[in-house]
Amino acid sequence: MHVESLARKHDRTAIRSALKLLPTQLDDIYHEALERINRQNSDDVLLAERVLYWISFARRTLKVKEIQCAIAVQNLESDETRIDDEGIPDEDLLVAVCAGLVTIDKENRVIRLVHYTAQQYFERIRETKFPQAQVLITEACLRYLSLDSLKNDVCFTPSKIELLMEMHPLLEYAARCWGYHAVGRPEQLLKDRILEFLAENSRVTNSIQVMMHQYYLFSDLGIAPGENRLWLAAAFGLKEIIKVLLEKGVEIEPRGVKRATALNIAATQGHTAVVQVLLEHDANIETKGVHGETALHNAAEYGHEAIVQLLLDKGADIDIKDDNGQTALFKAAEGGQLAIVRLLLQHGADVQSEYFDDCSPIEAALWAAHYEIFKLLLKSTVNTATMHRYATRALFTAASHGPSIMSSSTFQVLLDQCREGGIPEEVFESAVRMHNGSPAQVTCDNCSASILNTDVHFHCDICNYGDFDLCERCVRNGKHCFSQSHQLGSFKLA
Repeated sequence: MHVESLARKHDRTAIRSALKLLPTQLDDIYHEALERINRQNSDDVLLAERVLYWISFARRTLKVKEIQCAIAVQNLESDETRIDDEGIPDEDLLVAVCAGLVTIDKENRVIRLVHYTAQQYFERIRETKFPQAQVLITEACLRYLSLDSLKNDVCFTPSKIELLMEMHPLLEYAARCWGYHAVGRPEQLLKDRILEFLAENSRVTNSIQVMMHQYYLFSDLGIAPGENRLWLAAAFGLKEIIKVLLEKGVEIEPRGVKRATALNIAATQGHTAVVQVLLEHDANIETKGVHGETALHNAAEYGHEAIVQLLLDKGADIDIKDDNGQTALFKAAEGGQLAIVRLLLQHGADVQSEYFDDCSPIEAALWAAHYEIFKLLLKSTVNTATMHRYATRALFTAASHGPSIMSSSTFQVLLDQCREGGIPEEVFESAVRMHNGSPAQVTCDNCSASILNTDVHFHCDICNYGDFDLCERCVRNGKHCFSQSHQLGSFKLA
């Protein structure tokens, strides 16, 4: 190729001369390479096309062994279900038939296009050049997952999964990605083949375990044979397959991985059309996963605005808490999902809902450094006193950690946002001193005694705009803040 000829030049004059001979567009170079491929014999053309569409459509970079297995399974006859060593194409041949478009990285053993501009070129032309590629890749993945060597081999131990993947190089990619390749036209054309695969319980269970092995301990997956067809289809967003399964009477509520239903996983993955279908078939909108999370929690955490809107329109409980006491608003605030936060607030989500350690969505946004969300939530509190309470609590919590945790510039942003809410200036002065490591000046609001930085004192984050303090002596004498129902926290300034 022309680029390779440039690399062999030894001086600038030679390079300039060679550049004048190059085609004006890199696309011309790659088009010429494809023409050279097409002048080969039919077997080599077929092999080159398979290599190129696997590389260009793959959801991640492929190892040499993976693409060798992919092509080997495509070479099987329709009734064959076993790959032998003689069916694995030689790696040098994979490169040779591609006319310089493909290279193998000798260090990490991945096979890829020769240059990033080649990848961009194929991303532009792949749909027209290889219109059947997604169908062929989906079919190859399903055939690989259905090999005899994987038949009826349900396993629940990490070592067994690792052994299976070592023995079957394409297994991990096939299990994790077949459904993504199937979305759209392949789902229609391969409907019967997909349903046939999903009907084999052991293969479905095996496939899910391989998909999830990096994320969960196998003993805690909660997978049982026969319960996962709908979950797996929902995880990939296969709407038409789900419709057929539901029409066939597959139960809509069985729990798959981590006790999540099809609705849970569809909401997590952002498959709006699948969520719509499941709700139309009366899926329980409040069903909870292993940690008590509903579909609304899932969609809010991962930023799927359309699904959050859909669930709210269908009557989802906006303030329902998971097992940690966290609401959908908390999940969205902590995850930096500004659009979701706005949407939930528009539907009346409770800003003051706190989970077990008295942390509200406001603090969650603060500690995750989502300051625009923090400011929005502060302004959305029910009244000025409540806003002052949360702002002051956040301010002093941040100040107590000092610049080692929150930089001075970031702390200044927090100060500015709290100041907009009208918090008394003395509160800011005390917080700044605390953040800078200077002794804060705290006075008992009952006896007016100064509280030394070595003394324990008691604080109410509700009364006096969240700035009510009592010395230890007053508390021992039975003094309290303005309401006996308020819980006092104990602090030491140093």
